[in-house]
Amino acid sequence: MNFCSFETPAASKALKIWACPNTPAYCGTRTMRTAAERNQVLRPYGSFMEFLKDGAGCRYKLIFPLTAGKYDQIAISVRALRKMDLLVADTVSYKSPIFKETQLQKKDTYIVEYPNSLYITVNANNQTAPGQFNLLYRYIDRKGDMNGN
Repeated sequence: MNFCSFETPAASKALKIWACPNTPAYCGTRTMRTAAERNQVLRPYGSFMEFLKDGAGCRYKLIFPLTAGKYDQIAISVRALRKMDLLVADTVSYKSPIFKETQLQKKDTYIVEYPNSLYITVNANNQTAPGQFNLLYRYIDRKGDMNGN
């Protein structure tokens, strides 16, 4: 899942940063995550978390399950964000010229609509103290809502 930043739209900072190195030791080995109808968490972990500083970062791509369809959503909530910058790009594909880019803060919630994916970058913004983040995400099946159920 390695992409080069020159493949992104010129105006997208989030997608260019998303191409930067990721550290599985504290970010996890799965960059791409399929949302489910239960709460799921993205956060650093492990004995190497003290190295999450001085620009180090984690990246994730949230995608819809295969059963998703029109009107469905993925909600992501920022439960904790300390000494980190969190940037998301909401787009149908990594190379698409159509995207929405947002910087999220603690307590923010962002909703991505089907069929888009959400590219997430979390980068440490302090040179000496390690950062921390905790993101909660969940797939929302809205088919029933649209049928009047």
